Amino acid sequence: MRTLTRNEKQILELIRRSGNLARVEVGSVLEMTGASVTRLTRSLTELGLLVERVERSGEKGQPRKLLSLAPGSHYSAGINFSLNRIEISLADSAFNVVDIRQCRAEGATPNSVAETAAGLLNALLNDHDIGHEVFLGTGISFPGNFGTYHNLIEAHSLFQSFDERALFDAFSTRIEGPVWIENDGSAAALGELFAGQSRERHNSIFFLHLGYGIGGGAIVDGQMFRGAHGNSCLPGVLYPYGEPRPSAQDLIDYLDDRGQSISGFADLTALSEDGRSHVTQWVARAADQLVLAVRSVSGFLDPEAIIIGGHLPEEITQSLVEQLNGMTIQGPSRNLTVPPILASKLGPKAGSIGAAFVPTYFRLFAESPRSRADLRPGKPSSRQS
Repeated sequence: MRTLTRNEKQILELIRRSGNLARVEVGSVLEMTGASVTRLTRSLTELGLLVERVERSGEKGQPRKLLSLAPGSHYSAGINFSLNRIEISLADSAFNVVDIRQCRAEGATPNSVAETAAGLLNALLNDHDIGHEVFLGTGISFPGNFGTYHNLIEAHSLFQSFDERALFDAFSTRIEGPVWIENDGSAAALGELFAGQSRERHNSIFFLHLGYGIGGGAIVDGQMFRGAHGNSCLPGVLYPYGEPRPSAQDLIDYLDDRGQSISGFADLTALSEDGRSHVTQWVARAADQLVLAVRSVSGFLDPEAIIIGGHLPEEITQSLVEQLNGMTIQGPSRNLTVPPILASKLGPKAGSIGAAFVPTYFRLFAESPRSRADLRPGKPSSRQS
């Protein structure tokens, strides 16, 4: 699909936020002439990105023609993986989740994960009869940070073989089409914006991601806030390494120290009675620790809501949120309060769902998108996705 103009992206973004709009309303909000709106929306309709329907109110006069995002026209995929599991989500360009599939990861190396994920993705596209001409690309949600350039990864210590260019090279050589790599907290925040707690409620949120570490992602006025290199919003800095930290991996270590050995995050849903008792104790401790993150985020970003999620099972995340909401948490300053604290509506699937929205977001909505595939050390991006 061709690169969209800035005006086309503004129209798509306005309609995404508003739901259904008439052309005259689009022109009024964006201060465009009627001729320009007609030309641009016709082009977007021909591309399959917008659909027009007639609203019949029963009143006299011409019925209104409303524009909305077209479902089922273009698609993108998102990949999220842990040490022993791979999950892929498929979504359309109207932010509807089409399918989610999982499989076991055979070996935690970049090449093995990329090869398994590529096979799963190809099967997913074939089963839904999706051709490459309507496939926008693949997003990868990953527990790590970025170097000076977006294809240089500083991976979590448990994924050291994914450092530098290894992750990018493994996936870009095995998956057809543009590939985006995104911090797992930012990807999950995007998932919540478009399909979770914030779909019709909030445009400014902070996602507190509890996974292998303590990550985060911010949405400010409907746009992903990434910082200069993609490393903004990392609340893990508040919790020193070598000490107990309120992460999902810390819960696994906590249980292991108490004789409850489990192999991965999925096993947290099938604990013994003793294991569940230890989880209750950990939740109380983790909630006390997260108060600092809640207050800090409130003071620096002033979001409409703080959403907690990541790799924890939904019931544990919900317990953690209930514990926090039962506490008296001082606001960041005098006479200020902390925003509502919510549990992720997408649960552990927020990573792959959010990653599936990344290509759509950058190619159709964000004003200055760049595919990570276009970035090379010392060389500016040669193509805007």
